[in-house]
Amino acid sequence: WISMAQSAEVDRIVHEPSPSLIELVTHRPPAGSGSAAGGRRTESAPDDVPKK
Repeated sequence: WISMAQSAEVDRIVHEPSPSLIELVTHRPPAGSGSAAGGRRTESAPDDVPKK
């Protein structure tokens, strides 16, 4: 279950692609290959999306 504040924040993130989101999508896959990509992806997620 998501609160109204969280829902609004999610909508804002989804409808307003931020540079960090774009960088995450475009630069993450090539940045790390193999298991490194998985580790970095989980580490970067909390940093890039701390708006709960």
